[in-house]
Amino acid sequence: MSVIRNPELINHNLFKYLPRVMFFMMPFSMLIGAIFIRGKNALLYDHLVHSAYIHAVMFLVILIAVLIGRFIETPYVNITFLIAMILYLPISVKRMFARGWFKSILTSYSVAFVYVLIISFVILGFIVSDVSTLLDLPAA
Repeated sequence: MSVIRNPELINHNLFKYLPRVMFFMMPFSMLIGAIFIRGKNALLYDHLVHSAYIHAVMFLVILIAVLIGRFIETPYVNITFLIAMILYLPISVKRMFARGWFKSILTSYSVAFVYVLIISFVILGFIVSDVSTLLDLPAA
């Protein structure tokens, strides 16, 4: 199988499509958040601003993790990134929408789960379609 012998086929497509998908996921995360959080303190504009904040913090944490990973060889960089986002998401929702802790935790993790599910399927679809065209496989 040439994908196993040449993982660059998948990596190239991942790096090609991931920035585009992340760009379009920001408004989608706004809509996902609007589905889970409703009320007088939660206008669509508020969800868009919150989505921009979440993406900005996520990219900053990823940048810091990449820089730490370049200079210090430690297996804990990915775990630290995950813990930082797990802690930041409910705090951000609680502060932005003035909700209780239970609702903030439930909402933030529900939105994150749906977000990761959507982005995973979209990226997987792009990778599979491009790899199948590169390998000249018949479309299913």
